[in-house]
Amino acid sequence: MVLRTLVLGLVAGLFYMAWAGAASDPRPALVHAHDLVADARSAAADDKPLLLMFSSEPCPYCRIVEDEFLRPMLISGEYDDKVVMRKVKLDGYSRIRDFEGREVRVDELAKNYGVRITPTVVMVDAKGRQLAPSLEGIATRDYYGGDLDRVIDQALVEVRGEGSTLSKARAAQ
Repeated sequence: MVLRTLVLGLVAGLFYMAWAGAASDPRPALVHAHDLVADARSAAADDKPLLLMFSSEPCPYCRIVEDEFLRPMLISGEYDDKVVMRKVKLDGYSRIRDFEGREVRVDELAKNYGVRITPTVVMVDAKGRQLAPSLEGIATRDYYGGDLDRVIDQALVEVRGEGSTLSKARAAQ
């Protein structure tokens, strides 16, 4: 009886460890936007635009954009000096602090940027002004990465201006 209890305890412990390991994802995740004033301050300090990914939980295309494009961008470190990324979840009736410091519903914020479907990526400056065309949905994975780079680069030019280090480096190429 004691042996049986020990074996059952060991098996239960192994299941728990396997479950706990599966539940924790070591990959970096997009930070959820709660306070756009603070996020904008962080972006402005380094002359970077803010990427807002509007998503919803049941959206399979949102997971594709996050897992196959945005997370790898975070992992690579190549975008650290280019953009601040945040996720705005449209599920439920949650509230967010907008760029003017007001508490608004996330669906109101989405409406302000013309978000009709998820995923939608919007590039904004520290004042919340849109800097590039939105990326709505994901038509094909083959082109999405290039489209994402294009809107990030366009937003960078808007934020940093023509006299920026990035602009000079591009002109030298």
